[in-house]
Amino acid sequence: MSLQNILKFKLKQHTPLIHFQPNQEGATLRATEVKPKLDRYLLEMVFQNDFEKAKTYFIGYTKETEKSLKAKYEKGYNAFDYKLTVYANQNSIINEPIPDRFPCFFGNMGVENISNPKMFSFSTEVIELTCKTNHRNLRDELIKEIPNFLARNNFGNRQSKGFGSFFIDEGDEKFQTPGLYSYFLTQPDNKQYHKISDKYKPLFKDIEMIHKVFRSGINDIGPGQVNLFYMKPLMWEYFKQKGIAWEKRRIKEQFYSNILEEQISKREMDFSDTNEADKWPLFYKGRKYNILRDLLGLSSLENWRIPYNDTITKKSKEIDRMKSPLFYKPIVLNGQSRVYLDFDYIPKDFLGSEFIISKGSSEFPLKVAEEFDIDDFFEWSLTRADIKTLIAIPHRETRKAKQILGIFRELRKNINY
Repeated sequence: MSLQNILKFKLKQHTPLIHFQPNQEGATLRATEVKPKLDRYLLEMVFQNDFEKAKTYFIGYTKETEKSLKAKYEKGYNAFDYKLTVYANQNSIINEPIPDRFPCFFGNMGVENISNPKMFSFSTEVIELTCKTNHRNLRDELIKEIPNFLARNNFGNRQSKGFGSFFIDEGDEKFQTPGLYSYFLTQPDNKQYHKISDKYKPLFKDIEMIHKVFRSGINDIGPGQVNLFYMKPLMWEYFKQKGIAWEKRRIKEQFYSNILEEQISKREMDFSDTNEADKWPLFYKGRKYNILRDLLGLSSLENWRIPYNDTITKKSKEIDRMKSPLFYKPIVLNGQSRVYLDFDYIPKDFLGSEFIISKGSSEFPLKVAEEFDIDDFFEWSLTRADIKTLIAIPHRETRKAKQILGIFRELRKNINY
């Protein structure tokens, strides 16, 4: 094989990886995870999911095997003809148990995880990724697309929330700035930490907080059920403009009508104008109800806290899962810790699909919103939405409010037009 067809990339790890095999010493980024994802990326982005364009670059392609290869392709085969290896200095890899209730991660909760907890894996040194191929054209595509692929993918568990972020090291000549939708800066932190979890907890608290602003809203409750911070989500506000109310109030009507009436009676005194009350999720009914929050990631089981102390499930005959289209990519560049934000498109079969929402033996059907333009949602969220008015009036001057407003100023300033 010609040296010209061997590519080497120096990768820097930016966030801890939650590994599939946490008990294995030296667990880190694996070629067995990277290559299938890279193959799917190449097929879509380079070859437009077209067998005729891609076939000569598949493993095992010849004129004689073309027919059988196409049959395999139609069943999901997409293995491109290159060898990918990942090398990391095993002495540089830190494995560490993940604390309970770590932001954006709940996988260690429960008795079953006590004896075999999930682990963080982090390499303190550069990792080397090597690609070898006999196809010059494929080699040219790999050198061009691998930086884009790494910008749009994380690895291990909880990838969409920013865990397992690797990117081209700034010292590699093939480095290029990620071209993602936008980014915000996190607070610089030059402290020395003994634990990976302590170092990265503030970063993931920021990601968790901003994800709630988009999807579910924030409702921080203190001792004695004192409301510490309340903020309605962008998703709720966006659909309110279309006359659509979200599923949470409909669930309360169906399962917790007495609690809903009590909540309304307590809050009605806060609003002398009923039109003002109608601007908040507790009161707004709209012209119809739809499932909205799950457009940003399906949650099939929800634990409702006090005063409900209950579990709500959602089931569909056709749909088992729908991952969040929101994607967070933390990267340190020029000494700045950035969290890049991007999104994928939502599968068409998810829109308008019906779910059965249940509590114990009680249940009722409800549909996902039939239309959702995610491009328009993010354009509105980052250019036209009034973020401050989403925050409850008593909490608009709090430290948390100022932090959220600061992050959205950063996101608006750094949109990649």
